[in-house]
Amino acid sequence: MNNKRYLPIILLILISALFYAIPLNIIDVNQNVNDKPIGEIKNGSNVGQSFTSNEDKLCEIDVSLATYARTNTEEIIFHLKNQSGSGTDLVTIKINAKNVKDNSYYPFKFKPIENSKGKHYYFYLESPDSVPGNAITAWYSQNDKYEEGTAYLNHEKIDGDLKFRTLYEIHGSEILKNFHERILQDIPFFVFYLPSIFILLFLLYRTQRHEN
Repeated sequence: MNNKRYLPIILLILISALFYAIPLNIIDVNQNVNDKPIGEIKNGSNVGQSFTSNEDKLCEIDVSLATYARTNTEEIIFHLKNQSGSGTDLVTIKINAKNVKDNSYYPFKFKPIENSKGKHYYFYLESPDSVPGNAITAWYSQNDKYEEGTAYLNHEKIDGDLKFRTLYEIHGSEILKNFHERILQDIPFFVFYLPSIFILLFLLYRTQRHEN
């Protein structure tokens, strides 16, 4: 008997096991509109954004940054707080400006925050040692594209929003749990989806068998 015919099924089982165990970072908030740089982030200034997390386990905030097509060398500090801005930082991350790519998202990753769903947060960037000509900037939309938050300049609200996105962590087991709940809530969806899986497996099996 040629065991190769079972290869698609074995691969599917292995992929399913990995999917079940490995955590995934999924985009939650995604404000991807911009029309201008907000200005140099330098000594005496900072830029920020408020937002609402729609999911638990907030674990990453990507901010669209720019270098003015030059190499900048000073330290950039990322702060994440509750929206009130008071109290200690929930997250503080320090990076060097030379590691920022022009016109790209920079990912600020941190330990997942439990029970973040529905809570309001505020992050900001500062660079106390940067000076004009040696400072990065953040991309910004002058129009208010994100209704659940706003941009900040020097801790003061301004019109518009930074270009940013937030991500949350989820495991495959949680996705399967959500899928199970979806089945219970929507039987017609289940009736359509399950046969589709069996048809796919059957086609993979037939393809492998013909190749042998």
